[in-house]
Amino acid sequence: MTTIAEITKKLEKYKSPFPDKWKNEANIRICQRQELRNTQTLAIKIIEMMDKTKISKTELAKKLNIDNEYLEDILHCQIFMTDSEKNFFEKKLTTDIQ
Repeated sequence: MTTIAEITKKLEKYKSPFPDKWKNEANIRICQRQELRNTQTLAIKIIEMMDKTKISKTELAKKLNIDNEYLEDILHCQIFMTDSEKNFFEKKLTTDIQ
């Protein structure tokens, strides 16, 4: 009768030295979901700020010193934004616009 330790020892011989592909892809998807959430929260803040200040997308893009297309991508959540990018834009929104 074999013990669990013996079975584990035998299985260790066949263990791949590389991380599993599915696990790596799952981690990428988790990161992308977080970046999408960042973009969504920033888009909502931008839209609320635009409603409050009655500013157009073109004027806002000029004040933030970014392309109109990039602002559109943010508002339509077509890009993934990291925490640092989100914080950067939030800071810019509060200092440059208000």
